[in-house]
Amino acid sequence: MIVVPQIKHPRENFRNEQFCYLPKFWTRVGVEFLRGVYKDACTCKVRKDFVMALTDDTPRNMWVVGGKITNQIPGLMEIYRNKKMLRWLSDITGSNVSECPDKLENIICTDLAHCGDTHGWHLDDYPLALLTQSESPNKGGK
Repeated sequence: MIVVPQIKHPRENFRNEQFCYLPKFWTRVGVEFLRGVYKDACTCKVRKDFVMALTDDTPRNMWVVGGKITNQIPGLMEIYRNKKMLRWLSDITGSNVSECPDKLENIICTDLAHCGDTHGWHLDDYPLALLTQSESPNKGGK
């Protein structure tokens, strides 16, 4: 389900930008699997609407499925713990990439379904995050 994409100089990109775009990271089967997992998990999603004082009162407006639910999904945890993926991400980052110790924060599904929904800018508690986007709005954000 995971493809190790051929990216020119991914470690150099990460070192310079602290970010590395990973096009075609997921196979078509992987994307469909994640969409199915997310659709099932969304039956448990919770609405969050608040401002975060620690980040200059930036808004958070979104639906969320937290680790309490996502950690119970076997296929998702198998991907999350994939040794080949962890080694590859470690090579890119120059760090030892491992599982997040916080089981409420390790895998979170966020749904920005409505106009104005945002996860807001912020710094996480952990130094690295792998973000996967299964859908995006059409051009113009509609």
